Amino acid sequence: MGNNYNHSLTWSTTRITVLEYCNKKYYFNYYPHSLRDINEEIWLTALLLKNLKSMDMRVGEKTHHLLSDYLNALKRGKVEAGDIQSFKDRIVEEMRNEFEISKTRDYTSYDRDHKF
Repeated sequence: MGNNYNHSLTWSTTRITVLEYCNKKYYFNYYPHSLRDINEEIWLTALLLKNLKSMDMRVGEKTHHLLSDYLNALKRGKVEAGDIQSFKDRIVEEMRNEFEISKTRDYTSYDRDHKF
């Protein structure tokens, strides 16, 4: 399992700012891709850590999605009395599922575009 990855380091203002702000953030932003050929488990853990969010951030993100879905349905004139509760229930179910995945650390179905 050889690493054929050839990457020349280039610097940008953003890259320097991230490095000055936090070494861990810099590492997780710029180097996980190089781990893929070396050790897939470490690579997947690095991707997970890069995308971790606090519980408050997750709740805020999910609240944003809830409001967005509700307002889009409202624009289309497709809002019934019980719709807001069904939106809430869907968000709660998604968060429960995501929490279970995070507890088991099961990366077998890890999708790089999926943010934990």
